[in-house]
Amino acid sequence: ASDWSSDVCSSDLPPKTFQVILSNPIGSVLGVSTNTVLILDDDSLFSFSSPAYAVDEGAGNLVVTITRSGGIFGVGTVEVTTQDGTGTNAAVAGVNYVTTRAVAVFTNAQTFATINIPIIDNGIPETNLTFTLNLGNPSGGAVTAPASARVTIIDDDPAGGTIGFVLPGPGSVLEGGSVTFQVQRV
Repeated sequence: ASDWSSDVCSSDLPPKTFQVILSNPIGSVLGVSTNTVLILDDDSLFSFSSPAYAVDEGAGNLVVTITRSGGIFGVGTVEVTTQDGTGTNAAVAGVNYVTTRAVAVFTNAQTFATINIPIIDNGIPETNLTFTLNLGNPSGGAVTAPASARVTIIDDDPAGGTIGFVLPGPGSVLEGGSVTFQVQRV
């Protein structure tokens, strides 16, 4: 028995096969003379499931789905990070969401993974705010495309605040008397 090896070129084509054929033996008789080899695509592509996400400020978390296509065989990883928005509607880490740096791990043949991004319900009336999610540092020669997604936090705080009684008032009052209530706006 002899070992034989061959280099297989990388390609973006779907999986292909090739055959290794033994022929013209010298001093021997051929037994099994053909072997088929399947070339598995190992070029992974990581991407967000959507180019834009929206989440209510009071939701607690944004669940983000990362997909893997192309080469899905073997373990693959990609890093997910958050980045503050820009401009007047910029969401800020620590005020509107929690800075996140997480690694999505894909097991053999796994095509999607989820990451939770904590959203802060700060109680401040404001416009809808945005920040960015980024993919980076893919393992094993994989690529990321597109490498970012936009997140909009939908504000759930009333523009004029919330008005209410500080404490419950008296349950009753004598006829002709007066009642004082304390009211606050939050």
